[in-house]
Amino acid sequence: RRRRMGAEEEEDIMADPHTKCYLLIQAHITHSQLPISDYITDTRTVMDQLPRLLAAMQFVSLDDRSAMGSFDLLCSFAKVRQVLHTRSMPNSDPLTQIPGLSQDGPRRLESRGVSAFWDLLSLPRDDVQSKLGGLLTGGGRRGGRSSGGGGGRVAYVFLDGMLTVEVEKVFVRCEVEKASGKSMGVLTLELSIRRRGGQNKGDQKRRGGRDRSKDDAPSNIVLALGTFQNRLLLSYKSVAAMTGGGDAATRKVEMTFDWSLANANGGSE
Repeated sequence: RRRRMGAEEEEDIMADPHTKCYLLIQAHITHSQLPISDYITDTRTVMDQLPRLLAAMQFVSLDDRSAMGSFDLLCSFAKVRQVLHTRSMPNSDPLTQIPGLSQDGPRRLESRGVSAFWDLLSLPRDDVQSKLGGLLTGGGRRGGRSSGGGGGRVAYVFLDGMLTVEVEKVFVRCEVEKASGKSMGVLTLELSIRRRGGQNKGDQKRRGGRDRSKDDAPSNIVLALGTFQNRLLLSYKSVAAMTGGGDAATRKVEMTFDWSLANANGGSE
């Protein structure tokens, strides 16, 4: 049975810096308004430290990749980074990330044939405007009054900065290390990466929108390879998506893994 905490223990928890840190992170993710400026400064400090802490935690926790569930553990770190970057929870509809989209926007977009980002990114700009018509709020802020231009421009710049990734030329082979005689698997593939904004630069200049492809922070794509059984992590690699503000790139990726371990946990020759 769980023991109920006394009043003094509850006060100790609320006074703990870890509790404050947790609440500030939750406020950041949920776009909550903070009551005083000191909390805003504290939030910036916390968010600046989180990438280094996550990297250290990941390094320590994945020291033993043979542990059951190590693949899921790596994926959980990637999900945490997504939550912090997009400021949305894993169970929320990804379309809610569109700046200025009304609360019922995802439901109304689905009725218009849009259930995922890809449905928008694969459309010409005019068709995107038609799909989003009447669903954006002014200034791109959640909960704002419904209006036209300001919210629309922010949303379109956001969509133009998004990346699409396609996996091509996937090959798997087995090699034997000469020194150890160990069988090693080699997975090679190509990532075709494109930024939607590359085809809309003319529209951006005419509309006065800012081309964010030139000054956005670099993005990384994490590739993870695991087993069906026991969820073991075989290999993982972080690949730079775009460099130098480009609009398209091809990344050749090679990942090595323990061939015997993969076959022993659900793989097949």
